[in-house]
Amino acid sequence: MYNIQINTDSPVFTPALKRKYYLDLLLSTLFLTQLISLIIKVFSFNASAINGADDIQQLAKSIAVHSGEQFILSLSASNLDTSSLEKITLSFYNSDTKLALDQFDTIKNRYIKLAGELLSQSRQQALDELNNFFTEVEWMLHDKPVRALPYYNAQIVCAGELLLSVVVSSFLNESGIKNRWIDARDVVRTDSNFSNAAVDIDFTSRLVSQVVLPLFCEDDIIITQANIGATDENENTRLNQGSDNYSAGLFASILNIPMVGL
Repeated sequence: MYNIQINTDSPVFTPALKRKYYLDLLLSTLFLTQLISLIIKVFSFNASAINGADDIQQLAKSIAVHSGEQFILSLSASNLDTSSLEKITLSFYNSDTKLALDQFDTIKNRYIKLAGELLSQSRQQALDELNNFFTEVEWMLHDKPVRALPYYNAQIVCAGELLLSVVVSSFLNESGIKNRWIDARDVVRTDSNFSNAAVDIDFTSRLVSQVVLPLFCEDDIIITQANIGATDENENTRLNQGSDNYSAGLFASILNIPMVGL
């Protein structure tokens, strides 16, 4: 692919040519936006009831029905994970490091077991990705709490969405449902109200256009996480906790495309 850069400050660019160039660019962008709205959807999936391999296999069957379509799948965490991670946060905040680590081992073992039950060829790669998120949480749990509880709740509880989405994405790929996994924290920029963050719509819209949309040139399905984002300091935040899947609505609104429950 050629990377052509246009220098509009060149003397060759008369005011009339410059106006025509920007008008053509605007029209092509508007056309692309309209084209995208015709072919891409956002699927919202409330994963609160997912507790095991059977539930993930059933989700894969639901997704397979939409073979040939292009969509973003925004996954929430399971209720079991969210509840467990909130308890881990409280143990950590109460300076009971051993209890917090023991509680987190239960979650780790559950996901290692899930990967073993669902995956074969991609098992090690998925375990490596899971281990990255395990390490994120354990690094936090070995620290000492010096900030308010909502900050730590956001840093730890966001692991629920991340861990589940890794296993789902890996299982779909191994089942022949090709998809691309992305970390919502790399795309959704928020303020530092950690427990109920407000999204920077302008910044997030630019990232969605620059990071997410080009992925559809190679993959039909983008897997990401619901209701998590990050500040400009790369600290985890949780979004509208009154919504099952605020993020799905956010992506749909930014791209002006339909949101569908799965």
